[in-house]
Amino acid sequence: MLSHGLGPSVSRAGESPCILTPIDAVFDDVDAATGGYKYLNLHALKQLNPGGMLLTFSCSQHLPRELFQKVVFGAAVDAGRKVTIVKHLGHPIDHPVSLHHPEGEYLKGLALRIMD
Repeated sequence: MLSHGLGPSVSRAGESPCILTPIDAVFDDVDAATGGYKYLNLHALKQLNPGGMLLTFSCSQHLPRELFQKVVFGAAVDAGRKVTIVKHLGHPIDHPVSLHHPEGEYLKGLALRIMD
């Protein structure tokens, strides 16, 4: 596993699992941030061997779970990879999210298996 300071942690080529944990880069420009998330996931998906696992995350309150999943799906399509969602990931039970502040559910992730 390679770690790049405050940037994403990525595995060496083909190594599994690959874990992408980029910093919150959304702020006000969701379009630019989704492009960054797509870029990271696209290159990770291209590197992983069939049967490999990708654990990918976003910790931005500005990027809804549904949009994050669409961005990752777009990366898979562009990488020419078929993937399955093994599990949706998020906050542990000791990190409750208030119904009055849904933005508190900022951590979202996908555990993906690369099929081919």
